[in-house]
Amino acid sequence: MLLRRALPAILAAMASVASASTEDREQELVRATAQRDELAARRTQLADSARIAADRLAAGAPAQQLRAFDRMARGLDDVERRLAEQERRRARARAAFDAAADGEERRLQERARREGAAAVAAEMAALAAARRRVAQSEGERGFRPPLEVALDQLDGPAEVEAKIAILESEEQRVRRRSEELAGEATLVATRIAARREWARELGLARREAAGAVDLLDRGADDVRASLEALAAQGAAIARERAEVAGALERLASGRAQAEKRLAELRKGR
Repeated sequence: MLLRRALPAILAAMASVASASTEDREQELVRATAQRDELAARRTQLADSARIAADRLAAGAPAQQLRAFDRMARGLDDVERRLAEQERRRARARAAFDAAADGEERRLQERARREGAAAVAAEMAALAAARRRVAQSEGERGFRPPLEVALDQLDGPAEVEAKIAILESEEQRVRRRSEELAGEATLVATRIAARREWARELGLARREAAGAVDLLDRGADDVRASLEALAAQGAAIARERAEVAGALERLASGRAQAEKRLAELRKGR
């Protein structure tokens, strides 16, 4: 009898704890995302400076210039490592939020079966709002493919002009991304050249070393790991450049077709 009387209070307390858990997980995700975004902004600043320096280095730059560039690029290496670590932490925080929200939703559904939907309507709405906030905080990452714009047989001049404007806007956006990727490719290639020069110098130092070479070996291991990471970056950039080039071709073709249709419509007036 006592347990039956206390059950509603117990269930309410459990729901409150579950809600607090979801709110806590959301706040942890917000903090992790903010830290990720801060590092991403720092990475952009350093990459812009390094890209300018890389553009100034001609192909086959002397070793001295490559060494100077490598020293500058090591700050970028450090930020990229921290950014990758923070992204993993953010992904774990997102998984924890999803698990907490799913658990809370199951508890609310169970409570709704006992007490009716009205009893949990406010909490379900709050949970849905939390999910929307988290989804919006993800933002747009990576290259967004261009919008699909198709002509219709019933399109008049005004509709075709509007579609041409969309195609031109998308073409400008994709072209800017193509230019960014070209700069990224140059930067990665220069960083690889600088790292290889440092690896060569480490190899020479090891051969000439008379005593312990543990420190040199660790440095060589670090360089190899850095080169592997840069090679992976270069491959990812190459794949995206191919994707962007294909998108530009499709946009140019679509715009040409739309301009041809518009000319025909105007001629037929």
